[in-house]
Amino acid sequence: MKFSDKTVLGVDISQGLISLALLRQKSKGIELVATASGPVPDGAIEDGRIIDPAALAGAVKGLKNHNRMRARKAAVSLSISPVITCMLDIPEG
Repeated sequence: MKFSDKTVLGVDISQGLISLALLRQKSKGIELVATASGPVPDGAIEDGRIIDPAALAGAVKGLKNHNRMRARKAAVSLSISPVITCMLDIPEG
């Protein structure tokens, strides 16, 4: 399956799941061509941090190839347990 540059792959990576969506722009709007999802490899993400980027990239590539998804452009979303830090000044006295 060969696509033009009007095709994009959306990649969403969360704590335990990799989701892919292949989208194509057509004259009447955007068409969802294919979707796929699979687990994040064990040990690739721990406590909201990417520990093994090579394993994570390999899992995305394997999922993409297994489902025959091809696109020259991609949009990636990493949604892993955000942490909010607040710095407070303690008044003297």
